[in-house]
Amino acid sequence: MFSMIQTSKTEFLDMARAAREERKGQKERERATIVIQAVVRRYLCRCRLLREIRLEIDDFFDVGESISSKRSALVVFKIARKLLFVFHVKEDKERLQKLCNCVLNSMEVENEPKPDILQDAKFITLYLTVLITFTDASNWKILKGK
Repeated sequence: MFSMIQTSKTEFLDMARAAREERKGQKERERATIVIQAVVRRYLCRCRLLREIRLEIDDFFDVGESISSKRSALVVFKIARKLLFVFHVKEDKERLQKLCNCVLNSMEVENEPKPDILQDAKFITLYLTVLITFTDASNWKILKGK
């Protein structure tokens, strides 16, 4: 009788251990499923975003070609920023060429800031100073030794 109680106790502990292992495995499978779903959703969302941005860029250039109007530098800058975000050499080579043409055409637009206006001159001076500072690495304090 004593051995029968010990056997049933051992069987009970084995069953409890097996159930615990099964629950642990189930939780791991659920976590793995969630990670896989998150990765796939992120990939699909990024693909959709890239496609929408490229369509927006194409629409911008298509409208520009049909109207043949010159655009301001700010509008061209916003499109250039979007193109650089999605740029891939094989897919976006033609878009880059259109952007370069658009940049050259936007240089001739009359509604750009004029340095003879005091407020515009301040902004232009500020922007040029920032540009020079960022492009001249010899002025960067982080690169200078302590």
